[in-house]
Order: sequence, then C-alpha cells, then structure tokens
Amino acid sequence: MKKIVAGTLAVLALTASVFAAPKKGQVRYLNFKPEVASVYQELAAAYEKETGVKVIVETAANNSYESTLMSKMATKQAPTLFQINGPVGYGNWKNYCAELSGTELYKHLSDKSLAVTVGGKVYGIPYVVEGYGIIYNSKITDAYFALPNKATKYKSMDEVKNFAALKEVADDMQKNAEALGIKGVFASTSLKAGEDWR
Repeated sequence: MKKIVAGTLAVLALTASVFAAPKKGQVRYLNFKPEVASVYQELAAAYEKETGVKVIVETAANNSYESTLMSKMATKQAPTLFQINGPVGYGNWKNYCAELSGTELYKHLSDKSLAVTVGGKVYGIPYVVEGYGIIYNSKITDAYFALPNKATKYKSMDEVKNFAALKEVADDMQKNAEALGIKGVFASTSLKAGEDWR
C-alpha cells in the first residue's frame, strides 16, 4: 500500500517547486482538475496515514488554474507540487521548477520523450497526456468523396493527413453543403461552460 499511495501521489504533480520548501512533514499540492478533487483528498489522507507526511490539497476553480497558481506563488503557502501544462507552461514557471532527472519518479517514466526538458535537464514529468483528434461522420464524408464535382483529389478520410488537406476538404464540403444535406461542416458536442474546450 505504501508504494502504491506514494507512487500515485508523486504522479499527481507535473513539477516540484524549488522555492516552496515544505515544512517538515508537509507538502502542498495545487490540483488542476476540480473533477477529481475528492480522489486527491483521499490519496492525501491515505499518504499521510501511511507516511506521517501531511499533504494539503488545494483545488483551483474551473478555468482559473494559472491565476490561482500565480496568486499562491506570491504567498508563504506556495505549492510544493504543481502543474506546468507542458513546455509552454514551463516558460511561465521555469523559475519555480526543480530539476527532476535524478528522481525515482523520472526513473519510472516509460517514455522519457514525454518529459519537459530543457538543455538535457528534466523540469516536468507528465502524469496525463491529452490526445487531440477530429471526429467525423463517415456517412457525410463518404457522400462528399463520392461527389462527381468535388474540387479535391482526396478519395477518403484516410488520405487527409495534415491541416492543409483537412482545410481543403472542409472548404470544398462547405461549398457542397446543400448537395450533402448539411448546413455546415463543423459542429460541437457542447458549448456549455466547462465543456467549451472541446
């Protein structure tokens, strides 16, 4: 249990602060994801019970992580562990990031190319990777590719492998919207607050 909880808690954070030296037996963690706050509280309690190290989990409100982190870094309650959101975030927080290549956590990273590195040094260890993609309606795209008057050379979505190709197909689909029985090429599953990132 000790190894599982300790390992899980360590994976929660992307980087450690060099300036937020924790009090003896205390760690502050600023959580990026409100939807899993209760899980982090459970992990913190289990970790404290097992090790005696108090873990204070604070959760930033939806869409306010950067501003919360900025505010916290200016106080004596700066987080020991926090997220930098990849290489772009590292640029904002590099003065607060510890070098992590010698840590046990880094040793366990199976794909070290995912780490945030600068000059051969590791400043961030991923605990989650988000993938991006396009969901398309194959019935509509198949109908498009079957059009006799389409202006593109592509014969299926399997051939659309970069942004330029996607733009060319999307623009031509829009020109053929009436023939395809659609109003527009793009749609969103939801634009509700908290879901508009999709």
